[in-house]
Amino acid sequence: MSPLSRRQFLTGSIVAATAASLGGRAWGAAAAKKDAPKVDPPKAAAPKGELPKDVKAEEVQKIATALESVKARIKPAQPRKVLVLSLTKGFRHGHIPLSATAFEMMGRKTGAFEATLTDDISYFAPNKLKGFDAVLFNSNTGEIFEGRDDLMAALLDFVKGGKGVVGVHAVADCSKKFKEFGNMMGGCFNSHPKQDGKILFKMAVKLDEPRHPLLEAFKGQDFEITEEIFQFREPYARANLRVLMSVDGTKMTLDPGATKQNDGNYPVSWIRACEKGRVFYCALAHERSTFWNPAILQYYLDGIQFAIGDLKLDAAGVAPTGK
Repeated sequence: MSPLSRRQFLTGSIVAATAASLGGRAWGAAAAKKDAPKVDPPKAAAPKGELPKDVKAEEVQKIATALESVKARIKPAQPRKVLVLSLTKGFRHGHIPLSATAFEMMGRKTGAFEATLTDDISYFAPNKLKGFDAVLFNSNTGEIFEGRDDLMAALLDFVKGGKGVVGVHAVADCSKKFKEFGNMMGGCFNSHPKQDGKILFKMAVKLDEPRHPLLEAFKGQDFEITEEIFQFREPYARANLRVLMSVDGTKMTLDPGATKQNDGNYPVSWIRACEKGRVFYCALAHERSTFWNPAILQYYLDGIQFAIGDLKLDAAGVAPTGK
């Protein structure tokens, strides 16, 4: 599938207007509410059949409403571009088209970045990748780089040379055959712990560092969210990560037989340095409603601005490079 740029996504009140001009071809042709936020209309309509088919107009409206309170913490030093990759070769989460849409809308609304949405792995060729400031892995699973060692090498050079990576949810279950990918991200998915035999339940999240600059969206308050807990395996080591959020085990009882993580610690989000580059990972994404939660959208934006390099943290605010 061809990449979808910001000009190819519709939101808020322009959904209905643009759809009408295209004779109902475009995604989101359902009428939008009259009180939807106004945004500049796209300069070009999306090609037929290339917009997400399982994202509803009312969901776009919810995202737009949530984004009304989301702001870029800092003005970009220059126009920024983020490559959002949604390719999967394993389990494909249902939120992927919606989260890609949310990230595109976020970048456009806040002016923090312009997103290019794609599932085309060839974008990791050095001559293409150099045009981006960060790569966002959108819940990718499986061996997406299989047989393309050259593209994996290009990604590693990209990050180590000073660019950024954002990992969303299931990306921890991606490219496990490449140890370098797990080392870069900070860990690999092992399994889900369970509560009453279920892997999806109300999860208590604590802020490990309530005053850390990237956690301002939560105003120092722990919270609950319906989510899956991830257990990680090597190269995961908490000492190599700056864990910002984790599961609050004092407020939950997990099934003992389903726990595999020896340290009993379940990180939810972290940052780390990768030589000159920056990595931001957040597991919160499984439920579609996550992407119209204003605090979490703000947190993702702050993490993206960190990964890009605009929202700077001193050495004390970033995790060590590790191995």
